[in-house]
Amino acid sequence: MSSVRSVRYPFAILGAANCYNRPMRHTKPILGILLGAVALVGSVRSGTAAGEERAPLSVVDSEFVCMVNDASYDRPQVPVDVDGKTYFGCCEMCKARLADDPALRVAIDPVSGKEIDKAEAIIASDAYDRVFYFESEETLKKANKKLAEHE
Repeated sequence: MSSVRSVRYPFAILGAANCYNRPMRHTKPILGILLGAVALVGSVRSGTAAGEERAPLSVVDSEFVCMVNDASYDRPQVPVDVDGKTYFGCCEMCKARLADDPALRVAIDPVSGKEIDKAEAIIASDAYDRVFYFESEETLKKANKKLAEHE
């Protein structure tokens, strides 16, 4: 019986039926309110007002990036010193992984294709807080130009 409920439940969120297969009358207004709140938070977090232009990728300070999850956050992360360079992780597990695994401390520049050290990279995030590492401001500008052409 529990497997039936788990299969039906995701559809309940969309207003089809609840886990007992009954119509959910109040789901659509609630879903509209939630989507509106998400849009508002997204525009506030990105620092743009409605109708304002924002570069597809914007520079973020490395201390606000978990370099294991490649995501930006709104609070400073845990610093990790390795060989005189400072990396950042979001938790003690990420801190240990950065210290132990050299592969997590490097990234590939999406424009030039070169391997770069995350501690020395220009870091930029998109609207979804995913981060990308660039070897220079120039490659970041090229990426923003290319992304703007596809919007």
